[in-house]
Amino acid sequence: MAIERMLKKITPIFFVLSISIISAQAQSIDTTLRHRLFLSFGFNHTDSRDEQASPLLYYGDGNPLGFGYEYRGNSYRHSFRFTFAISAINANNLTPDLQNDPFGRNTFFGNAFLTYSYLQNWKDAMDGKFHLSLGGAFDNLAFLRIYKYYGDDLYASGGAPSWEGLSMLCPAVCADYYLSSNQKIYSQLSIPLVSLVGRPDYNLINSNSAFISGKNFHMVLLGGLVGWNYSLAFEQAIWDALEISAAYNSRYYRYSRYGWTTSVLIQDVTLQLNWRFEL
Repeated sequence: MAIERMLKKITPIFFVLSISIISAQAQSIDTTLRHRLFLSFGFNHTDSRDEQASPLLYYGDGNPLGFGYEYRGNSYRHSFRFTFAISAINANNLTPDLQNDPFGRNTFFGNAFLTYSYLQNWKDAMDGKFHLSLGGAFDNLAFLRIYKYYGDDLYASGGAPSWEGLSMLCPAVCADYYLSSNQKIYSQLSIPLVSLVGRPDYNLINSNSAFISGKNFHMVLLGGLVGWNYSLAFEQAIWDALEISAAYNSRYYRYSRYGWTTSVLIQDVTLQLNWRFEL
């Protein structure tokens, strides 16, 4: 059902992209503009299981907004990206995965993501059409949930707040394939290697999964936190100063602390507008 709802919502994105591709034909595009400011918007689906607050899986849809900056050198690129979704602003409340919910549970939530990445060209192939880049990302996120229960609920009667903050150092790999001088397909994947996990302790005993641990945080290596940040996109240059792209993005993380596990999967499709310029 989530995939069906997402497919219905992304039809306008691909319509806009198709019109842009047609209008860009026979255009002479300047590919040397190195600076990019971008704005993105789209549709997403979130699945969240937070065992410290509830054993139930909660899910919801939203319209994430994002913006950022990228610099593309001859053989490298720097990128900063910020995205967010907040209930009652650009997302729906999360609801439990139940066929019948007599308590009317719902969960206010807000999340935000700030990512810096650096990629360096590593190998070229297919007469320069295919590029493979390696690098790293510093990925940060915050996720707040306020569980609202109505009636005498087994787990909480008045509701419970829950949050986590993650800072992750991730190796990253990116593959670019140029269909033409104006069009390309690219895919990027990063996986957490070292992660700092912020989480309220609720006066519980620290987990043994951390090699550095404090009251409200712990640091873990690969395996202590499992996850990925993946994107697949098509990019079209329209004019010298404007690019448009459509992307599928998947973000997942899973970790345990105090004997409970938290896992979050966010999938979205986005349309992004890039303004290209030189200083």
